[in-house]
Amino acid sequence: MTDVLERLAGVRQAVERACQLLLNPTPGILRQCTGVLDGAVAELSRTREKLRDRSSPELLTETRQLHSALHLTRELLNNAAFYYAGWDRIQRAMVGGYTGHGEAAAVAVAGTLQVEG
Repeated sequence: MTDVLERLAGVRQAVERACQLLLNPTPGILRQCTGVLDGAVAELSRTREKLRDRSSPELLTETRQLHSALHLTRELLNNAAFYYAGWDRIQRAMVGGYTGHGEAAAVAVAGTLQVEG
């Protein structure tokens, strides 16, 4: 039981770390946050089977804390997405103007290719 509780606490701590990172959601931080959350998901997947048929007040408390941290993470990610979507609309309007419906026009973005070797 202690092993499962410690693993769940580790997942919660990783999610809380992601929350801290998302307080300043620059593109680099968002990439870093992705790695942190991927690690938390992998650990939770490994722990999930061990959570079945286990119940204790400590485990319930840890699960609730993880749920709260996940809720906050979702809100912070939604805010970051909304923020960057707004900048995208502004940039498209500045570069491509507006459509007949008043929306920012689509702008063709040239791809880049980087080769090392």
